[in-house]
Amino acid sequence: MLQEAKLPSTQSYAAQIAGVKQPSVSDWNKIGKGPDMETAIRLATRLKVCVEWLLTERGPKRPGPIDATAEALWEIWPYLDETEKNDILGWARVNKARREAKPPEIPKGKGRSTLGTGT
Repeated sequence: MLQEAKLPSTQSYAAQIAGVKQPSVSDWNKIGKGPDMETAIRLATRLKVCVEWLLTERGPKRPGPIDATAEALWEIWPYLDETEKNDILGWARVNKARREAKPPEIPKGKGRSTLGTGT
């Protein structure tokens, strides 16, 4: 898992990102042992995988999309080339920034149209 994420695949690094001591990670390799749920959630979150998959290697490895549009993008993503992926990500980042930007405040009594008011 760590190798796939291009992270160091050592027990000490796994312990560091899980927030436990290295001997605990060593114990996880023993039959019937594994991280407690809090540690598993923390580790899964940091590795961006599903807790169920982390603990059992069953179920989806990665969390899935949350709506139909995201599902459609999820399905076609592997077939897009890098340029197309970068275009989509660039568009999304620009639009996210626009939505997060606050519109300028107009002081009361200023900037209102006087058209049709006779003034």
